[in-house]
Amino acid sequence: MKDLMNESNLNSLNPDPLNPPEGDFKSRNNKKIAIITDWSEDLGSGHIQRMATLAKVLYELENITIRIINNKDVSFLKNFPQDILKEKLDGDEDLIIRDQRDSSFEQISHLKKIAKTIVIDDNGEGRNIAFSKIDFLPNIKYDDAKKFSLIYGYNFLESLNELQGKTIAKEIDVVVYAGFNPSDEKLSKLISLIPKNCDYIILNGKNSYSYISGIKNNILDKSYAEYILSSKILISHFGITLYEAELCKTKSIVINPSKYHSKLTDRVVSSLNLINLGILENLDINYGKEIISEQLNLYSEKEVFVGDILEKIENSNKKIVEFVLKLIKK
Repeated sequence: MKDLMNESNLNSLNPDPLNPPEGDFKSRNNKKIAIITDWSEDLGSGHIQRMATLAKVLYELENITIRIINNKDVSFLKNFPQDILKEKLDGDEDLIIRDQRDSSFEQISHLKKIAKTIVIDDNGEGRNIAFSKIDFLPNIKYDDAKKFSLIYGYNFLESLNELQGKTIAKEIDVVVYAGFNPSDEKLSKLISLIPKNCDYIILNGKNSYSYISGIKNNILDKSYAEYILSSKILISHFGITLYEAELCKTKSIVINPSKYHSKLTDRVVSSLNLINLGILENLDINYGKEIISEQLNLYSEKEVFVGDILEKIENSNKKIVEFVLKLIKK
C-alpha cells in the first residue's frame, strides 16, 4: 500500500497547509477530524475496527465532520457509513488522529503542518513530537500518554446493538480466533488444543465453521459478537479480541506470534483474567490441552446480559470523545 503520509503525498494534497483549500466537508462551521488508520495481514484489523467505532460516535455529533483516511476495501465493516471514508486528507483539518502503529519523526512532522496530531498506541519516533498521545493498550516502552479503556471494535459493537436486551447462554465450549488470514499450519495447531468432545467455533472470515455435537457446519448463522458471548473459552493472540472476550465473561487462552506480543499479554493477565501460554512456535500442545480442559471444568458462568456490556462500552466511549473534543478547542 502507498504510504498515506509520505512527504510528496501530503504536499500534493495541499501545497500550502497554512492557506488550505475549501474541502468537500459539510461546512467550515464544523470542526474537521481526520483519522488515519489501516489494516493488513501484518497490522491486523483491530486498528481500523476501533477507529471505525470512534468515527461512528463522532459522526453522530453536531458540528463535527469526521473522515477515516484509508484507500483499502473496508466492506467488512458492517453497515458502515460510506461518506465517512476518504482516500486523502483535504489539508485543512482541525485535528488528525493516527492509529497505524509506530510513526517516524518525518510522518508526524508533516501531519502537524496540517493540524494538531494525536497518536494512538504509537512507539515510533514521531510519538515524541505529537500534540497528544493516547495508549489504549499496555506500553512496554513509554509511560507518558493519556490512558483510556479500550475502544471496542466496530463490528463487535454493531453486533451487540442487534442483541440489545437479550441474555445469551454460555452453550459453546471453545471459540478460536486466529487473526487476519491465518496460515493453515497456525490454525491447525490452535485447533489441536481443543479437548475431545468439545463444541467449538472457528472464526476465520469466509472460512469460518462450527463443530457442534461432532458435526461440522460451514454456515454460521450468528454474528462474531454472539459467538464470543456464547463461548466459555477463547483461544486467540494478543489484541482487541481479548478485551472483547473479557467483557463477554469469556476466559481467554492466549498463544502469541512473538515475544513482544507475549510481553504485552503478561501486562494484562490480571486485568483481563486470562492465561498466557507463550509463543506459538514453542507451544506444548498436550500442556495447552490440559489447561483448556481444566478451565472448562472450572468455568461457572451460565449466561451474559448484553445490556450490561453496552452500558460499559458507552461510558468508555464517552470519555475518549470528551478528550478529543477538548483537544480541538485547545
